[in-house]
Amino acid sequence: MILVILGICVLLFAAGIIYECFADDSEFIFPFCCGVGAVGFVISVIAVIALTISVSNLRVIDEQIEMYEQENQKIENQIAEAVRQYQEYESEILVEVAPESAVTLVALYPDLKSDTLVQKQIEVYISNNEKTKELKEQKIKGNVKRWWLYFGGVDNG
Repeated sequence: MILVILGICVLLFAAGIIYECFADDSEFIFPFCCGVGAVGFVISVIAVIALTISVSNLRVIDEQIEMYEQENQKIENQIAEAVRQYQEYESEILVEVAPESAVTLVALYPDLKSDTLVQKQIEVYISNNEKTKELKEQKIKGNVKRWWLYFGGVDNG
């Protein structure tokens, strides 16, 4: 869309210059066409540069999302291992449970909940989830930026 506006501004500027060359009474047309065309051109070029940079940054979002998801999977595995070891250690006292997530298991065991390492892992896990959500939101907004830049749509990868 911005590229179309840029083209229209160039044509408007050129029309003003052509009209100046061939018309006798160009008191209003020449300054209007050239002024609007030039101002529109400058604004459009700035918008094209900004959108191009923004859209080019979207190329790595899928890899970033995958990295955070892999990191969270590692953290879940580490927490699950810590819970398993804790359950073995306290097997005669605790009843076995199997919730869906290792992070949920930590909430069931107060001793694990107070463990600093496990606590840090949970903080990183939550932080990674937030970052993943932000990146997915940026990816969705990227479709709008592509449309404004070149009528582009969904990026398939």
